[in-house]
Amino acid sequence: MGKVKRATSLVMYWSGDQIVVDHYLEGRTFCLDLEAVRVLAALSDWTDEAELHTLFPGYTAESVRESVNTLKELGLVVTDETGYYDALVDAAWKHWGQEARYFHFVTKDAPYVTGQEEAAFLEELAAEAPPPTMKRYADAPRLYLPRAFLPMNAPFQEVLLERRTTRTFKQSPIPLRAFSTLLFYAFSPMYFVDAGLLGSLMMKTSASAGARHETEFYVGVLNVESVPRGLYHYCQENHSLELLNPEYSPEKAVRFAYDQEWVGETAFIVYVSARFERMMWKYRHSRAYRAILSNLGQFGQTFSLCATALGLAPFVTAALREHELEESLGLDGITESTMYMLACGVPTAPAGPQLHEEVNAVQFVSENFVQMYPAPASASARREGNSNAAD
Repeated sequence: MGKVKRATSLVMYWSGDQIVVDHYLEGRTFCLDLEAVRVLAALSDWTDEAELHTLFPGYTAESVRESVNTLKELGLVVTDETGYYDALVDAAWKHWGQEARYFHFVTKDAPYVTGQEEAAFLEELAAEAPPPTMKRYADAPRLYLPRAFLPMNAPFQEVLLERRTTRTFKQSPIPLRAFSTLLFYAFSPMYFVDAGLLGSLMMKTSASAGARHETEFYVGVLNVESVPRGLYHYCQENHSLELLNPEYSPEKAVRFAYDQEWVGETAFIVYVSARFERMMWKYRHSRAYRAILSNLGQFGQTFSLCATALGLAPFVTAALREHELEESLGLDGITESTMYMLACGVPTAPAGPQLHEEVNAVQFVSENFVQMYPAPASASARREGNSNAAD
């Protein structure tokens, strides 16, 4: 006999009156009785199988062994021979805890509908009215933004190379036209398409799974020409700002961003939220949460590239005090929750290497690589023909 222990990759929860355990590493789910739960609870550490009965006074050694063998067959109890992957997960994911590993593994290999199943599923969706595609605060004070958009004619390759995360800014207001141009091209729908049973879908400059566009955008204005400070909702429907909270300051911006001091020096901040029902209406598997995270990244990159093309200085961060921010925005944090933060200001100097003007890209990368990773002294000496490498 060897030693046994409870598998690490287990999560338990109630479903109705049943106790459910997800073995997320193997993708299997079981309903357990209280006795099985008691056995698993006792096997948190490696235990010699010959001594298992000592953990359960009042039970015979044979009944304990049978229970443990059943749990081994289900993979809920591992041995030193079967626990390799269990130990690997424990070591590889040790810094992120159960919540991250559970989400990652339980959302792998989701079922997809195709062919006739897809047609039936779409008809089922059509029987339920889709949630609104855009949010609007009809009674809020409204500031319509100009549609005299600035051109973004910089060559695309140059914009890609010049995009940098910036954390120092001039204390100058962003021009209103630049502000309006950035919000419009980063967040507004460019046009709509008729998707039949799926309704009317927005097409934006950022991709979104199924064109669900579950994101909403809240703008904290600190230093924008002709726009008073405050927390606004960006209305995608008519390219306007809806005032939600005039009590907004650099100090609050820093507080919401977990005390990142440079946040208070930006001209404006965009807090990106997700309205989950828009995604859930079409995608009923929890894997769709992965798609929401991917969509956030798409908007972050589009925002940064548009800002760069306008000569502005962007940065993004996920460091947020969500509960405090949601309270200021009037969000419940359940049906709609803040997820991401984008910000922009006036740069103190051109962001990134000006590769299109003077510096050869290959030379720039090579020189910096050598600076960051200098060759060993002996190798450098050999290249220079110096025999005194030790010096």
